[in-house]
Amino acid sequence: MLNKSIDQFTKFVAETFDTSTQREQVLKMFAEYLMMQLVTGEVDR
Repeated sequence: MLNKSIDQFTKFVAETFDTSTQREQVLKMFAEYLMMQLVTGEVDR
């Protein structure tokens, strides 16, 4: 479930942000968001 949404998100990022700098920023934000979710325990496993 989570892997599928990560794949969709990655595809979305790749299509939306054509420069690697923008892509890096978005992926970094997404990673930080995931970490926050893990810390607060709100991720559905």
